[in-house]
This record gives sequence, C-alpha cells and structure tokens, in this order.
Amino acid sequence: MSYILNCENSNIAIEILNELRDQGINARVVPTPSSIINGCGLSLVIKSEADFEKTNKYSDKFIAYQFTKSINRKIEYKKLK
Repeated sequence: MSYILNCENSNIAIEILNELRDQGINARVVPTPSSIINGCGLSLVIKSEADFEKTNKYSDKFIAYQFTKSINRKIEYKKLK
C-alpha cells in the first residue's frame, strides 16, 4: 500500500523527508497530484504501511492520503484521518 503526505508547505515537506530518511524510512518527494487541492506543491510518498505508521509524530504537518484504484483503474486518493 502507498501513502501520500500532503504537507503544509515545501519547507516542511523537505524537513520531514530528511528526518524520515535519517530514521531509515524510504520516502520520496513528488509533485502534489492535481486532485489533491490542499497544501503545497510538494508531497511525500511512502510505500510501506509500517513506515507510514512511523510518521505519526509529524501528523500535524501534513494530510495523509492512501492510494486506491477505482474500477476503471484510475488512481484515486482516500483521505485518512
């Protein structure tokens, strides 16, 4: 399962990315998908559920989405609480 973290601003996205990498968490920066309208132009992608759960201490700095595929195989994003 993959997750996208839509950050408040670009500086926070880079800050979180560096901290996650320091912890050995595989994360990468991507442009925020156009269907996600909140936040800044950068988001972080995390592929592992275990790694995603380690991001809890930063949860006040991003909105998390989970990648899902609809019937027509279009990528959609489910907002997580």
